Amino acid sequence: MDEVKIWSVDGDSNVEPLASKGQTDTELQLEKALVKNPLDLLGVDEEGRLVVFELKRGTLSRDAVAQIIDYASHLDGMPLDDLAGYISARSGAHGIDEIQDFEDWYSFDELDSLKPLRLFLVGLGADDRTERMVRFLADNSAMDISLLTFHGFAHDGKTFLARQIRVEAESEPEPRQSKPALSREEKLELVIGRAKNEGAVNLFLDVRRMFQANWPRISEKVSKQNVGLWLQEREDSGKLKYKSHAFIRPEEDKVLVGFHWWHVERCVHRLKLTDEFRRAMEVIPFRTWPSDRKQDALEAPPVEIGFLLNVDRWETEGRALDELTRAVYDARMRANHDENTA
Repeated sequence: MDEVKIWSVDGDSNVEPLASKGQTDTELQLEKALVKNPLDLLGVDEEGRLVVFELKRGTLSRDAVAQIIDYASHLDGMPLDDLAGYISARSGAHGIDEIQDFEDWYSFDELDSLKPLRLFLVGLGADDRTERMVRFLADNSAMDISLLTFHGFAHDGKTFLARQIRVEAESEPEPRQSKPALSREEKLELVIGRAKNEGAVNLFLDVRRMFQANWPRISEKVSKQNVGLWLQEREDSGKLKYKSHAFIRPEEDKVLVGFHWWHVERCVHRLKLTDEFRRAMEVIPFRTWPSDRKQDALEAPPVEIGFLLNVDRWETEGRALDELTRAVYDARMRANHDENTA
């Protein structure tokens, strides 16, 4: 690969080459700089598209190409509302603001504006094979993939990072317009309308009323796809906040009740509700995300568990879900009380 050199020139036209920093030092500073400034693993660009970064502290190899394609294909295959929840769940780290409701935060026309995804490989260099592979993908497919590398230099006690654009995608997406904000009532009407179209409106309303009865300290946040269920959560700092735990979404002749991974992890492992979840899973058909975690969903979270309630089996499945949600709420409130009095 081409060697990168930088020179400093002072007011008297004196030229001084900047010393190239050692790989290890540069790796650590690059990682800190990219996180702080922030270049995170997921982002949204000015066009509203989801941007996926594969950040390597060292030299990029062909394994990095496979990893970013694997990750991006996984994200691309998610339903849009699941993708929005996934992004929200992974926000808030490394000093980046937490996004509690991605659809409210996202200011473009529809969630489908997130696609097609943009891909960036970022590292401290790339071998020839990797650059050749990325260039081939950028030039011969619809994939929007770019390759960026950095090199570190030391001067006057400071570190300078020089960016090389080794491969840059040539796509020029059409400008997208921000969407007008919908009120909570308007979004709830859309969800109920969707439930009617799917033939599950009565079931949807029954499930919603059940949660309202069983989770008195609930807060609902409505998107155009589902109703999010938020409970009071105590952070390690002692601060109280509401955090998303579950959602209700109408599907064809069914209603999906999903429990987010941090909720499952805490309920199963910290609050010892494995038996309660298992009993519900024996009665109600369920799915998990990732899908290949279904068999060990309770042994190896993080995972999202979604119960698929059928219109024709609400009497039986409803009792099982009722017992589970009551047990979950009681355990969560006891845990909050214990933390408050500790």
